[in-house]
Amino acid sequence: MGFSRQDLSPTVTHSLRRLLHELGGTFSHEHLRGYIERWRGKPLRLEEDTMPPGMTGYAIALRDCDLIATRRGLTKTQKKITQLHEMAHFINGDLPLYSHGEATAGYRQFLQQQQRHNDVTSRQRFFDTFDDMVERNAETLARILANIITAHAQNESLVLSDLLEGD
Repeated sequence: MGFSRQDLSPTVTHSLRRLLHELGGTFSHEHLRGYIERWRGKPLRLEEDTMPPGMTGYAIALRDCDLIATRRGLTKTQKKITQLHEMAHFINGDLPLYSHGEATAGYRQFLQQQQRHNDVTSRQRFFDTFDDMVERNAETLARILANIITAHAQNESLVLSDLLEGD
């Protein structure tokens, strides 16, 4: 997998232990999404959006759903990796239930905002103190999740081929 225990912060270690307890040793992208929805008690929407230069994705906790958006035009792999990075922010507890407390917009209201990217590009709005550790933790967890999901897909393929081999 390319990681050692020393690479894992306490935040990532805690998140991984919780995930493995809930979902087992391997799981799919869809199982991970379902886990986040159950844990946070609201739907997780995965969508594409236009974004300012240099931005490939964002996550925001809206009143009626959580939203992860990726830049239009990403390859399938880039899109999945970006989604996993943003999912990692939810799993690590980086986003509160509502990004802006009582003033948090609902999904439709958020999409109508012309300057909606201002809400997601300024991390100081989400965190009392921000440093690169938050992003490093999300990226580390996302890379581990990608490996787990790949292993899950490979295991499913092996099981299917074993089942069909006798035909």
